[in-house]
Amino acid sequence: MMVLSLIKEAIRTSDEKLYQRLYLDNASKPKTYSFAVYLSNLDKKENVFEVDGASVTISSSNPEIAVSLINGFQQMKKY
Repeated sequence: MMVLSLIKEAIRTSDEKLYQRLYLDNASKPKTYSFAVYLSNLDKKENVFEVDGASVTISSSNPEIAVSLINGFQQMKKY
């Protein structure tokens, strides 16, 4: 859920009207983007998971969303 929150914040930062359309006006409709998280060297020790690093891949068939994501991530100071 943390990655989804990051994506939503990037869209909101870049384009408030798009955020409103996607998440407030049409909250239950599917979105035209997807994402995957890769955790490198995942290791479980008792009840704790350790990773050496993580990468997130985001794709979209909608150019408006793709540009909004790029611009939003560029404007964000911290992730």
